[in-house]
Amino acid sequence: MKCYAAKNKDLQTRLNSSSGGIFTLLAEQMINDGGNVIGVNDEIEHQSINKVEDIHLLQGSKYVECKTNYDLIDKHTMLVGTPCQMSKKAYLNVDLVCHGTPTRNSYDKYLEIHDKFKFRDKKNGWIGSTAKNEFMGDFLNDRNLCDKCYKCPFKNFKSISDIQIGDFWGIQNEYPDFFDNYGVSLVIIKTDKGEQMFDKIKDKLEYIDIDINKAIKYNPSIIISAERK
Repeated sequence: MKCYAAKNKDLQTRLNSSSGGIFTLLAEQMINDGGNVIGVNDEIEHQSINKVEDIHLLQGSKYVECKTNYDLIDKHTMLVGTPCQMSKKAYLNVDLVCHGTPTRNSYDKYLEIHDKFKFRDKKNGWIGSTAKNEFMGDFLNDRNLCDKCYKCPFKNFKSISDIQIGDFWGIQNEYPDFFDNYGVSLVIIKTDKGEQMFDKIKDKLEYIDIDINKAIKYNPSIIISAERK
C-alpha cells in the first residue's frame, strides 16, 4: 500500500472539487482509455458517463444514501463511491474515505423545508468548506447515518477498492510546506491496478509520499466506524 498527499496542478479544477481534484484526473484518464465512469450526480443518483465534458456532473461530495445501480457496470467501468458500493464487476474501483452515509429519509425531510444545497463550497477556502445547517450538523455528529455505518465492515482498508481518496485533513500540521487552502487529497494506492492508474495521472499532480498514520490522526474514519449518538 502506498499513500500520498496530492493536488491537481490545475487550480480551477481543484476549486471545483471537494478536495484536491484527484477524481477528475482519474475520470479523464479512464474515459481517454476508452472506458466509462460511474459516480453520483446532483440528483443523488448513480450516473454513467463516457465523455470528458460530462465529468462535472459527478464532481463534488454528496453526503446522502444512494443505492448503486450495478446494471450500469461493464468491464470498462471505473466505479466511484463509498467502500460498501464497490463491485468486482468494475474494472477499477475507487472508494472514498467514508465518515458514514446519512439516510435518504433524513435528507428528504430536510428538503421539505429547505432548498437543495451544495454540500461543500470553497468560496471561503477548503478548510471550513462544509455547509453549515441542521442536516450537515447531524451528519458531522453521527446522528443521521444509516444503521450499517455504525458497524462498517470495510474500515481499515478492507474494501475491494484499487484506490481510496479523501480529504487530507490536518495536512497543515503534518506537512505544512505542501498545504494550501484550495484542497489537498489523501490518495491510498491498494493494488497494482490502482498504482498503474496513478502512474498515468501523476504528471498532472503535485504529490508527496506520506505516513498514513499522520492522516488517520486527523481523519479516524479511515479505520473506525462512526459512533451512534
